[in-house]
Amino acid sequence: MITFTNLLEELNPQTDPSIPVRGILISEDPAAEPGYIYVDSASNITKVLEDKAAKNRLPKSGLSSSPFQEIIAEAFSGASADLYSLDKSLDALPGMKQFKCGLVIRTLAEDGRPFVGGTGFPGNILDKLTKFFPRDHFAVVDDSIYILRSSAEIITEFTIDDPEGLEKLLAAHNAFAMLGNPSQWLKGLRVLYGQCYQTLPIAAAVRYGGEAGKRILHYSRFAFYYSLLLAEKAAKREMGTADLVYLCDASILKLTRYDRQFNSDLRDTLFIYLMRDRNISAAARELHVHRNTVIYKLNQIKGLIGDKDDDPYMRHSLISSCMIIRYLENYRKRDIDLPPVEKSLLKK
Repeated sequence: MITFTNLLEELNPQTDPSIPVRGILISEDPAAEPGYIYVDSASNITKVLEDKAAKNRLPKSGLSSSPFQEIIAEAFSGASADLYSLDKSLDALPGMKQFKCGLVIRTLAEDGRPFVGGTGFPGNILDKLTKFFPRDHFAVVDDSIYILRSSAEIITEFTIDDPEGLEKLLAAHNAFAMLGNPSQWLKGLRVLYGQCYQTLPIAAAVRYGGEAGKRILHYSRFAFYYSLLLAEKAAKREMGTADLVYLCDASILKLTRYDRQFNSDLRDTLFIYLMRDRNISAAARELHVHRNTVIYKLNQIKGLIGDKDDDPYMRHSLISSCMIIRYLENYRKRDIDLPPVEKSLLKK
């Protein structure tokens, strides 16, 4: 008989927010922190854990005897592995070429939280994926599916023949995919897998604009958020607090305060404007407003924080600060702790 303790040990909750399960919270509001399993009462904890554990037991579909599955499972296990020997075994596989690039698939809710309550990956998911990646290698790693492509030339992009079809398949199974960077070596692939695995939930939460509805995401577009995850782990040691708001430029914090008090969107307007190379028309199209509205808001912003976008270093600081706020609000699901400001001190 599977007991509560057995299930809890199988899910292996830890304090690291980058893994699928941090712990269990009894709450009717699953919007506090990512990484937790939420239940509305203590009476159904075991059932929820059983569903979660069943989802994590991904079907191997014959992969358990696959040489590629065995190599990846050992290399990505986190244990001390002989990567040099495994590298030679990997390169010896039929059709394996020098340059390699991986894709990671995970089941996640729309806000990046571990998906709870669904069926997870069905037994035929690998067969369905093979239709999109007929010449690539598959492995199951923990609660994810890992797909590796190899080429005799440097892989600059992991192309997908039918991206719309893959998007539909991922949506049907509450899944997201992240394309990683290329590497020649297994050691690099292990690092790049970890980057995609940990960044994918953040990317799902902070998507905006044209990527808001997408499920196939590129690590290179969200690499900064992985840096934030690493910075968060080091901040407590270096700053005495893990609150990344201290890394933000004061101008962005001022705009955030203003937006809260006057229910405006000046910070997001500035972010889109800077991300579109200060092209007012492009920003207006993405914001779905008239360009005169963007001009009006930019004048408001200038009145609040001054004219700072001519300095490329300042533009970088403003963009990164906006991304930190998006990380804290959209992924960490918390309000930014800002010192109160008198309403009379803010310009309208």
